[in-house]
Amino acid sequence: CALPIYTSFWTIYTIVVNATNEMGSNVSEAKHLDVTYIVEPQAPTNVTLSIIEDPPHLLVKWLPPSGADTKSGWVTVEYEVQYKSEKGQEWETLDVGIQTDAQLFGLHPGENYIVQVRCKPKHVGYWSMWSPGSYIKIPPDDFPKTDMTLWILKGFLILGTVVFILIIIWIV
Repeated sequence: CALPIYTSFWTIYTIVVNATNEMGSNVSEAKHLDVTYIVEPQAPTNVTLSIIEDPPHLLVKWLPPSGADTKSGWVTVEYEVQYKSEKGQEWETLDVGIQTDAQLFGLHPGENYIVQVRCKPKHVGYWSMWSPGSYIKIPPDDFPKTDMTLWILKGFLILGTVVFILIIIWIV
């Protein structure tokens, strides 16, 4: 049995099976169902990875599956993120609730990581397949980091220079 590709959450569908063969025919009792409870949703899309420097961690962002009308509030989707080092065998899994982003801490510098996201309607139904893997290399410890103190000093130096020039112009 197959349902049409475009079904809607919270819509009750009625299924009746008509079976016919050489021995005769028979009709089943009507079965009422809501696809929310039986259909696997599509995986989240547009998974992006960004390295955040302070404190050092990985920011994962994604969009809800294209078939889930999450903006209207009719469907609330919850998510899980799984990640591992490319060298690793075991996945770490993080339940992130209804957020469309997650922060991953404690990753090893210099290693490549793979990250995937999956979803399901909140409190009911089945998990989607995992999204395609997104890859990122965590910079080594000696990776140059932006020093805010240096930028502040440069800002004061530039501001001081401008003030000095304006004073000179005003005096002359």
